[in-house]
Amino acid sequence: MIKVLREQLLQLHKAMLDYQKAEYEAKHGLISNPNLYYQLVISHESFAWLKTLSALIVSIDELLESKDGVAEEKTKQIITYTQKLLTEQSGTSVFSTNYQTAVQNNPEVSTLHAQALSTLNS
Repeated sequence: MIKVLREQLLQLHKAMLDYQKAEYEAKHGLISNPNLYYQLVISHESFAWLKTLSALIVSIDELLESKDGVAEEKTKQIITYTQKLLTEQSGTSVFSTNYQTAVQNNPEVSTLHAQALSTLNS
């Protein structure tokens, strides 16, 4: 299940990057090249909220690559954290506010959100 969840979170992360890019471009104009986009993603405050999900995906990768195998307790912790992260009410954190806005305003993010929640609840 954790491998499936990881793939879904990667897809969700990509969709949220695309969403945030469109939001950024609506306010600041088109991003002129991939290098500038990369710099914005890693250092601009408009994209900073996405680091929460990036860190979660890294934690899953570390769990899957552990030489000790996938630890059941750590897997449970990640699943619990992910459920909380994806279902927090808007206003609870910067991530939750931006995430819930993206879920409400972007059909792709909404669909991927629902898929991840379905996996988490199975």
